[in-house]
Formats: sequence, structure tokens, C-alpha cells
Amino acid sequence: TGCDGIRFSNDLMPNYEAVAGNLPELDQAAPGHGMVTVDPERDGIVRRVPAVLRLQDTVYPSLAVDMLRVAFNRPQILIEYNPYGLEGVVITPQFRVNTDPKGRIYVNYRPYDPDLYISAYDVLTAQAPQEKIQGKLVLVGTSALGLQDIRATPLNNTLPGVEVHANILETIMTNSYLTRPLGAERLEVTAAIVAGSLPKIARAMAFVM
Repeated sequence: TGCDGIRFSNDLMPNYEAVAGNLPELDQAAPGHGMVTVDPERDGIVRRVPAVLRLQDTVYPSLAVDMLRVAFNRPQILIEYNPYGLEGVVITPQFRVNTDPKGRIYVNYRPYDPDLYISAYDVLTAQAPQEKIQGKLVLVGTSALGLQDIRATPLNNTLPGVEVHANILETIMTNSYLTRPLGAERLEVTAAIVAGSLPKIARAMAFVM
């Protein structure tokens, strides 16, 4: 899929009914279009982010995936899947993005580092260090609390949303994916049930004794 998306049926993938698009001027000038949707877990923490997602059964790449497609000068991406769900997204024959069956990436976050940021003012006034920009993948975003693009992650409660996408890019490019063993969710549910039952078992034993 390039800018226009592809038709694909997979009930596991996140599916959205509508999308808020860019300004027409940006849409027409952009060589690619990536989704920036970031859905937190039930506890409000962002751990997994879609590499691809569905918009009314049409699949679109995430911002990080389409940035890499454009960087590698590829016309499209390929989706690998099996009867149990997605396996990954292929950018080039040698470059593959690993996903879970729902098409998501477990983000391997680095500690917050303010030195990775460059002021937009410095860029617009040509004061930004060239070595920090030239030949690099650059993400433009906001960090002000009032703009409501602050996310909670396993390492930071107030991380700018743009840095979530930067961490996704780093996870992919350094091949430092986080994975969970098969059956992990079942084991977690079992452990939670056992842990919740321990106080009752302890009280029963104390009563018998």
C-alpha cells in the first residue's frame, strides 16, 4: 500500500470509521501519508502502536512505516499474514517491520532525552545544527501540555506524542523489538486469579488452624 491504501479483511486489526485529514496543501505536497493514531492500553499507558490499521476495511500505514517507505523510495509496502493474524510489514526485501497478530509494534522506549529536540524557531531561522538534520529522519511535533499531545509510557508519564513515533522508528531501525511469548496473556490471567485467591486461602487456613 502506498498513499491510497489497500483492501484487506482482518478482524484483529484496529478499524476506524473516519479520519481527520491534513490541510489540502500538505496532502498535495507530501510524498506519503501515514496515520498518527496512538491508542493507550486500558491503564492509559501507550505500549503498542499500530504499524498498519484499517479505515473502513482499507489498510493504511502508520507514520513511521510510511516514512520508511518514502526513505527507501518504495512504491508500496507488503503485509505478511497467516490464518492467525499479521506477521509483519515488508518495506524492502531486506527490511521488515515485525508486528503482533493485530499489526501492532511493542515500542522499545528509550529514556527521555531533551537533546534530541530542536526548536522549530532554530530550524526556521537556520540556526539549527546541520549535523542534527542532514540525512536524518526528522519528526515535527509539539511538546506543550495545552496542545493535548502528551502521552503516558512505561518510562514517562508526560512524553510528547511526537516522541512516541520517534521511539517507534528507533525500535524498527535498530531491530530492538519487544516480544511476548505465546500464551503470555493466558498465563497473566491465571497469575492474577491465583494472586487474588491467595488472601482467601490464607484466611481459610488460619480459620482451620
